[in-house]
Amino acid sequence: MPRPPLIGCLVLWACGAPQRLPAEEELALTDRDGDGAPAGPDCDDHNPGVAPGLAEICDHLDNNCDGQVDEGVLDAWAPDADGDGFKDPTAEPVLHCDALDGHLPVRAADDCDDADPLTHPGAPERCDDRDNDCDGETDPTSCRPLATAEGQLRGDAARQRLGHALSAAFDADGDGAPEVAVGLPGDASAGSDSGRVLVVALPLPANAGPADARVSIGGAALGDRLGQSLAAAGDLNADGYDDLWVGAPGDTAGGVDAGAALLWFGPLDGASPDAPEARLVGGEIGGQVGLTVAGGTDLDGDGTPDLLAAAPSLAIPAVALLPGGARGTARFADAPVRFEAGGPEGLFGRSIALGDLDGDGVGDVVIAEQGHDGGRGRVFVWAGPLAGLHGAGTADGLWLGTAARAGLGGALAIIGDADGDGLPEVAVGAPDDDTAGVGAGAVVVLAGPAFGAGSADGMARVLGRLAGDHAGTAVAAAGDRDGDGAPDLLIGASVEDSAALNAGAAFLVTTPTSGTLYLNAAGVGLLGEAEGDQAGWSVATAPDIDGDGLPDLLVGAPFHDVGGATDAGALYLLGTRGL
Repeated sequence: MPRPPLIGCLVLWACGAPQRLPAEEELALTDRDGDGAPAGPDCDDHNPGVAPGLAEICDHLDNNCDGQVDEGVLDAWAPDADGDGFKDPTAEPVLHCDALDGHLPVRAADDCDDADPLTHPGAPERCDDRDNDCDGETDPTSCRPLATAEGQLRGDAARQRLGHALSAAFDADGDGAPEVAVGLPGDASAGSDSGRVLVVALPLPANAGPADARVSIGGAALGDRLGQSLAAAGDLNADGYDDLWVGAPGDTAGGVDAGAALLWFGPLDGASPDAPEARLVGGEIGGQVGLTVAGGTDLDGDGTPDLLAAAPSLAIPAVALLPGGARGTARFADAPVRFEAGGPEGLFGRSIALGDLDGDGVGDVVIAEQGHDGGRGRVFVWAGPLAGLHGAGTADGLWLGTAARAGLGGALAIIGDADGDGLPEVAVGAPDDDTAGVGAGAVVVLAGPAFGAGSADGMARVLGRLAGDHAGTAVAAAGDRDGDGAPDLLIGASVEDSAALNAGAAFLVTTPTSGTLYLNAAGVGLLGEAEGDQAGWSVATAPDIDGDGLPDLLVGAPFHDVGGATDAGALYLLGTRGL
């Protein structure tokens, strides 16, 4: 039987001569990856992303078979050692396809200090002798350490907390020169936390202590906490001497921590004055009458300044009025004028401010409930003359905090006319406000007379500089330092860190009439001395001492250490000349 013909001869040979396949069939046999390039010219015939003529991409391969890998497409990366989103312009870039940890593309903005995450373009300028915002200027704000204050008063025993509370300046001895009262609620002269109040003449010496005080009033018993709050009361008995109103929230006359507020008449010019002329005594255990006090303004229209004391820890928190003509002991519950709102978690009465907001010649009352609505806070305004019981529904003004946990009402001050309508404005501290960073704090300005109701967006806001500063811990009117016709504000930021961790600071700013002002634009920053001082816990102003025609500044730092005395506390008096 004959042999079958060779099939291969039909395919590959014709008449004994080799025949080529059509180009597309031959390519199909030799282009294994289907990228259009045969195995010879294709430098990787197993990868369709590699072939002559392909565009080079950043994938660690020679995509176009020119013998180079990732040429022209590698990214250059520069280190960002401090993780602030700005690169170190002095470092040698690294070529790499993918993002590298701790690096940014070289096109990212430059840092001027890649070792400090708080220093970069756009960062708030701090009072730390460094160019925090990389603009070539160091501390354009006038930054002054409190250690350079002209007057300094320091505690002399551990945990006295001198400077926890300050009064406005008053004339306690009738000599025409100002004094200021300073609270030391942790003083232990009569037992732990019995408390003490010092009345000191201004100007303060450069290095004074409690022994230099004109008057020293000690708490009566362990835990009284005399000096937790203070207020200049005005001249209640018309004898030509100013009087002093003092809170002792741990007083036990009406029960454990029922609290009391006590009134001393001037002249206060002896080392230890007589017993108080009047007492407002709590009657509920834990009520803490006197946690806040205020005075010096006629509220009932009888022509005599009246006194207020708060008991934020009562089952129904309240603020009560002691008439200016009262003598002896009165019960808080029997006060002729009372204000009540909220529950004990709201801290109604956490701060109080008094003044004539509507220009009718009778004082008005501003009371904050800082803990309302989980810490959002709210502020009440009642117009004088006042009598009887006042609840939330009788308020002439009610302003609600706009931010959760902002703590609106942590501090209050009536500051004078900022918007030119002839009526004073109200500054409200919100030390836990998060707008500028978690706990950066804020101060809201309410346009006078602050009657009506609504959201406390305010006429304007001053925001803390950095997270955790708690700006608005304290606030006080500070005259018109820059002569622009608007009152200035002295704002405490008790855990600001420019000088050291929680050293604290106080800032002097012009009251804004609209929009938002940041404290990094403050005209003056006054910096605590050391870690943990919490300078700015209390602030006040004093009559002009340095002769520049402007009020001088008082800043308390109750947790300042004096030698080995932890939390002895300090008070600083600063003239404004040159600030």
